[in-house]
Amino acid sequence: MVCCVESEQNSCELIKYALEANGFLTRIIELGESFAEQLSKEIPELIILDLILERDNEVEILKNVKRVRELQEIPVIIVAAGSSEYDKVLGLDSGADDFITRPFGILELVARVKAVLRSFRREQRQDDCLQVGNLKLSRDRHCVSAGDENISLTLREFEVLEFFMKNYSLVLSQEEIARQIWKDESRTAMVRLCVQNLRKKLGSSAEMIQTVHGVGYKMDIEE
Repeated sequence: MVCCVESEQNSCELIKYALEANGFLTRIIELGESFAEQLSKEIPELIILDLILERDNEVEILKNVKRVRELQEIPVIIVAAGSSEYDKVLGLDSGADDFITRPFGILELVARVKAVLRSFRREQRQDDCLQVGNLKLSRDRHCVSAGDENISLTLREFEVLEFFMKNYSLVLSQEEIARQIWKDESRTAMVRLCVQNLRKKLGSSAEMIQTVHGVGYKMDIEE
């Protein structure tokens, strides 16, 4: 499903018609305070932000989408009117996957949607399996192994480990981890408990989860 977020009523109707004519189920959401929450209730494959706004508002709306955990990996195309090269670069640097300027051709729009989805699906296949050292994690099969040994983790432990592996070598604060996994940065006690359990279950691979005193943790391989 493709979700089109519109900043003006009926601005997405032509986009919806074109996409549905090419086999895409399309839903229109009106831009408002709860638009990101509406998006997260039924996760789309792709989000189109059809915006007729000032530049700073475009970036802030995109950031609001990316703040929602369930939407962080969903590709986004911005459709905007009269944008300069700087606007496009700013939008892409802020997390957009493509930027289309009005006026545009319908065939071009459909082609770009297909191209972004192809790229996203290819990355999904490549990123399904994460590996750090001898530690492997598969999101599709929801399993973790260290060498030949399978490791049983709870859902939260799995999510924390995945977050560490996706952010390999980066220092992550307890608050950042809590915000990512529990959507509540005050849940630092739960972070510490998960890390403690992971270190018990990962055997020799537990050494990769390092404590950064006064900050949080990072996953790294010591030389």
